[in-house]
Amino acid sequence: MCEIVKDEEMSVLPEVDDDLLAKIVKTWDEPPYKHRYVSMDIGFKDLTVVLYGYYDFRNDVVVIQDEIVRNGKQIHLPVFTKELAAKEEELWTNPLTNEMFRPDLRVSDVNPFVLQEISVHSDGEINFAIASKDNKLAHLNKLRVMLAGEKIIINPKCTTLIRHIKNARWKEKGNKDDFARSPDDGHYDAVDALLYFIRAVNYNKNPYPAGYGFNVRNMHIEKAMIS
Repeated sequence: MCEIVKDEEMSVLPEVDDDLLAKIVKTWDEPPYKHRYVSMDIGFKDLTVVLYGYYDFRNDVVVIQDEIVRNGKQIHLPVFTKELAAKEEELWTNPLTNEMFRPDLRVSDVNPFVLQEISVHSDGEINFAIASKDNKLAHLNKLRVMLAGEKIIINPKCTTLIRHIKNARWKEKGNKDDFARSPDDGHYDAVDALLYFIRAVNYNKNPYPAGYGFNVRNMHIEKAMIS
């Protein structure tokens, strides 16, 4: 069987091949404390992709836990809103205490009607901030570095995201303004959703409480040695 070689000029993420995917597509042990994020790329002609995940502060890794993917033309917003709420509850409810953790931030590309309808149908519980979209190429390069450095971990259930980061192509050679369109993968919308995600993360905010992991026994030993 002949191996398909990526055209680096046309590939959006040329670093992403089967070897890299074998390293970054896996389950991940959740840290006890984390900041959670949701990112959404809205598509009416193409796909609407929503990514769910968190930032593992101590390991400096972005973890994508799950995705929702819908054909934009077929979205019924009241039903879609329930799906968004159900996914957060599924992922971020403590099974022991039944406590539900809300994401620290949700971001989406601009579509005032859709975002307003989601807020209305969720009784104001699900609100999205507008995702940063300036300097896209610079942040796309950051995404490439993070992927190549194995700083993004993707759960195997995120099949659309995995396929999109592997196959995304530019619309025109030498013009890095727009992604191509695919009959099956739309406008590679999961790549944009991932871009919004990594830009939303606050990499400097420590989720761990002060003194977490501090060993009191070691403190007493050190004091005894000093005295």
